[in-house]
Amino acid sequence: MVRRSILLVLALACAPSHAFLWFGKRDRAGLLWIPSESFSDWEGLSGALRRHKKLSFTAALTPAMATVEARASLQPFVAEGRLEIAFRLQDDPVLPLIHDHPSAARPQDALEILAAGLRAHRDLWGEVRAGFVPAAGKVHPGLFPLLRSLDLAWVATGAAGDVPLPAVPGVTPEGRMGSPGKSGPQDRRSYKGMPLASCSAVKTDGRDLTSRDLEDRLSGHEVLVIDEAAGAVAEGAWLRLLSELRGGAGVLKRLELVADAVGRRPGGRAPAGARPGPAGAGAERPLRHQESGGRQGAWPDWTGEEDFWSRAPEQKVAWRLYGDAARTLSESRNSGVCPKALEAATAALRQAQASRFYRILGGAAPREMEEADRELRKRLISVYKRLRRPVPESLLLSVLSSAKTPGQVFEAQSQAVPCRLGPDWLSCDNPVRRPAADEDPRHRIVNFHVRWDDASIVLTYRMGRVIASTAAPHGFEGLTLGTYIDFNHVARAGSTRLLESGGAPASISPEDAWEAAVEASGWGWALHRANPRGDPVLESRGAPQADPGGAQISVSLPRTRLRGNPALWGYVVTAAEPAAGGAILRGALAGSVLRRRINSGGSLRLNAVRANQGL
Repeated sequence: MVRRSILLVLALACAPSHAFLWFGKRDRAGLLWIPSESFSDWEGLSGALRRHKKLSFTAALTPAMATVEARASLQPFVAEGRLEIAFRLQDDPVLPLIHDHPSAARPQDALEILAAGLRAHRDLWGEVRAGFVPAAGKVHPGLFPLLRSLDLAWVATGAAGDVPLPAVPGVTPEGRMGSPGKSGPQDRRSYKGMPLASCSAVKTDGRDLTSRDLEDRLSGHEVLVIDEAAGAVAEGAWLRLLSELRGGAGVLKRLELVADAVGRRPGGRAPAGARPGPAGAGAERPLRHQESGGRQGAWPDWTGEEDFWSRAPEQKVAWRLYGDAARTLSESRNSGVCPKALEAATAALRQAQASRFYRILGGAAPREMEEADRELRKRLISVYKRLRRPVPESLLLSVLSSAKTPGQVFEAQSQAVPCRLGPDWLSCDNPVRRPAADEDPRHRIVNFHVRWDDASIVLTYRMGRVIASTAAPHGFEGLTLGTYIDFNHVARAGSTRLLESGGAPASISPEDAWEAAVEASGWGWALHRANPRGDPVLESRGAPQADPGGAQISVSLPRTRLRGNPALWGYVVTAAEPAAGGAILRGALAGSVLRRRINSGGSLRLNAVRANQGL
């Protein structure tokens, strides 16, 4: 009997720690809790830690969450080594989408908010090495050098599982399977010694959290994430679970700090539960782009979806509006805007980077989506107001209606109109260098040029093509040009209606309402002024000059009719096709074009080009 007992003890001692036959699995995992930024029950949290004496975990808190009450409640447990406070950015911005936005990449924002956020964290919690928790664990590989320079204890990232990660210079896999020639999936990595914690989110699909949710995921995961901020579990679920469990709950004893989980990484073997790769596959083999599961530079997060933040139509519209504002801010840096205005606009843009807007717009209760829609647009509008730039009408329209109304689409012109300004002239080019396949060259405005002196103002239009005509008295046909001039840049001080009628309805944006408008065709030109009611009043007539060979048309206007400095005016130029019932609008040169298509009809809202603002 004694001999059998000794053999049994030896057998158990030699068995792997996670395979005790009668005592169950003994795996441990770090636990990372990410509460909503509105969480405030610090007394309840400290009470739960007092009840569960063996419980240890990591909490990711923003600087704003670290109130005096929060620090007083949590510091004793931090001192005991049972609670780790991880560094988290205010508003949880989605760093990769800011760093690499296709319209206006702003890596400088990522760098500055990281450095400022870490300073605030250390001011509140002391000069200790902290881990960093990006929104949903999504981090851009281009940020790794900066993160390493911040002397972080670890960085939370998504767990790749069996999906290989894209190769990143300086990032190396940590651990191989025990047998030579085989390697585990490359989900244990570090960047030049900075650990990248492999995290897996617990998801409950709207129901409350249970101890079974944790038990089922303990095996094979380095860190479990309870992400209440991103909606993977309900808000307050972690604290409710702690209040329901008895003090000796076994699952709580198997949880630890993320720092401890990362520090326990075994040398020479892959994480428990990892599947071996094919024989002979070296862990250091560079990964091809096709193997990375997405675009070059993609990095997994714990949502399980690479496009989690940008997949829905509402999210796409929101990111496009953000990109327009970010691009406007970038362009304003070189256009004489004062530093204080730039600083205020930058702060407003960073407020619009909050991940909750884009997460909620990806699918939530209607009221939540409406509130996120309004608040996001309010913050983006603030960017334009701080810069004293006209607010695009696209921001006055609901993101939800823009994305979801059947048959309705809103589009903003994506390229600024390049203009050059001289002492007595200005010149603006079409931002689209090549005409569309179905575009009629007669209606393509290639360049708009204005020259002035004491006697006249000459408007010259270079078109894709000018058709010579003997029928029209002034040598060309098939084209009606409109030029709408805003003298004062005062909203609604003038008219927003186009002189052309028929075809798709169109108008000038209210902030660029015109005081003077010129209409030119092969039958002559006419100068109109807007009366106080916004109606056009004929001021003068004349004959345009056409050069079909050079594809140019010129209009000379008397200076006595147009006083002021043309360099400071705003211009919208349109090209229309004459037709029965009125001209049909075919092309435009404008600062921005908001295109709204409804069913089979449509409407256009045009913003003015302003050469003095670098548009």
